[in-house]
Amino acid sequence: MANGTLTVDGTGSVFSVGAGKRHLRVHGTWGGGTFKLQIQQNDATWSDIFSDGSAITYTANDEDIYEFVGPVNLRTDLSGSTTPSLYWEVR
Repeated sequence: MANGTLTVDGTGSVFSVGAGKRHLRVHGTWGGGTFKLQIQQNDATWSDIFSDGSAITYTANDEDIYEFVGPVNLRTDLSGSTTPSLYWEVR
């Protein structure tokens, strides 16, 4: 499990998850911000996680299930917020 509290905009620390279904939960004071998970590609660059051609973003308390086919590196990204206190966890 990985978790944290975001209090400023920016990208978070890298964490790894294994293959299989993973549960994301994000809640707290948003401050008008947008939260997303990013995945590290094989060439070490980062990209947003997409569904149906669009990046998956969150702007209010939410939960979601992701399924990964192998071990992956992830990080959080928060942008556009003012004084957030946003708790997130992936397990």
